[in-house]
Amino acid sequence: MKRNKKSTTRLLVFLMLVSLLGGCTSDNENAKKTEPEIEKSDSADTVKQTDNEVVEITVLYPHPEENFKSRFGTISEKLKNIKLVQLQKGNNLESLQELNAQKIVPDLIWGDGDAIEATKELDMIEPLDELVKANNFDLSTIEPSIIATYRAMNPNGSLIGMPTFSDNFTLYYNKDVFDKFGIPYPKENLTWDDIVDLSKKLTGERDGMQYHGFEFGAYGEALVPLKQFSVNLTDPDTGEVLIDKSPEVTKYLELMKRIYSIPGLYNKESYQFPKGNVGMIVTWPQYLMWGIGDADIVKNVDAAPLPSWPELPNVSPTSYSHPIILNKYSKNKDAAFKVMAEFVSVENQSRITRKGVDPSVLNAQEVRDQYAVDQELFKGKNIKAFFASKPALPPSKISPYDKYVNINESLAKFAESDMNIPEFLRKLKEESGAKIKDAISKQK
Repeated sequence: MKRNKKSTTRLLVFLMLVSLLGGCTSDNENAKKTEPEIEKSDSADTVKQTDNEVVEITVLYPHPEENFKSRFGTISEKLKNIKLVQLQKGNNLESLQELNAQKIVPDLIWGDGDAIEATKELDMIEPLDELVKANNFDLSTIEPSIIATYRAMNPNGSLIGMPTFSDNFTLYYNKDVFDKFGIPYPKENLTWDDIVDLSKKLTGERDGMQYHGFEFGAYGEALVPLKQFSVNLTDPDTGEVLIDKSPEVTKYLELMKRIYSIPGLYNKESYQFPKGNVGMIVTWPQYLMWGIGDADIVKNVDAAPLPSWPELPNVSPTSYSHPIILNKYSKNKDAAFKVMAEFVSVENQSRITRKGVDPSVLNAQEVRDQYAVDQELFKGKNIKAFFASKPALPPSKISPYDKYVNINESLAKFAESDMNIPEFLRKLKEESGAKIKDAISKQK
């Protein structure tokens, strides 16, 4: 699926700034697991900081220095006895193995990309529970689904990291398209059934142009309705693929079939919202800045809360956040935790969220209300829509095998074929099961 060149270029620039891993990537499945060639340190071995001593905390952050300063820049000013240093290296398995072999010990690791899996495999994660207790840190200030997700990722339920910013989704709509078809603008409490009905009414030709009622964004947003159910696709212990036994997956595919079956709506050359001929799109709030590009279209766009299932009113997908991971081998765990705590302080979260790139992980309404206030594009937009839904809690144990069930990439085949849902699930289950079996064999 494609966007036009102008909006795609802008979006790619954004993604490179936020998500591009430094250093070389590696095939994690084929990378050989190695223990860090550095001396292990338990919490008892942590160096205690004196009142006047300045401690240097190294943050493995694989993105540009400008991006690092944008997120961490004022923390050293607040924590006078701590000096933050960026280590601009990759955070994948191969890069971490190389650092360990060189006895380079970052205190903190930015946990995007493959960092969580890599640090787990190398036994580099220091659980935060004891430090949370020792520092009287109030975890209830953070969006509950994020903390629950971090615990569900770990077999023993310990906290694997400190969140940074949250995933949010919204429904953007083009008022010009609604006006052309004489349809009232979408309001709150929309269901997916409402989206199907509106999509039918907004799909058709006007003034020689084909209009499409609705589309999902390009980066996994098509899975949003499924993620609202918050179910595992595989057994977390055995890897058994469960999609053909899940009523939630079937219900999701029934919805997708209804959407794709609307005459004139589906286009494999999709993501045309930036062209001005799509009525609605489910995507992330930042899309307004980097996904459209045309100022005349942006001014006609506004937001509504994310649609939900009738049985799960105002429920959004479990909110995820790239964590900051405390390195088990750090000698400065106490000081490093202070940095993590400051990252999620009201002051720092407010400073970051005002830029409109990173939605805050805090529950504080006064922080959420500041989202993108420094961005002219968002003035007059329905900012509250981004935070109107309550994120679902994750399963008690998140399956590490779900990543091998690639529903998102298979949807195009589903949309372009006459395949029924049981047949689609059977084929996807076979493909996914083979991938899981291969992955498990390599772990032995």
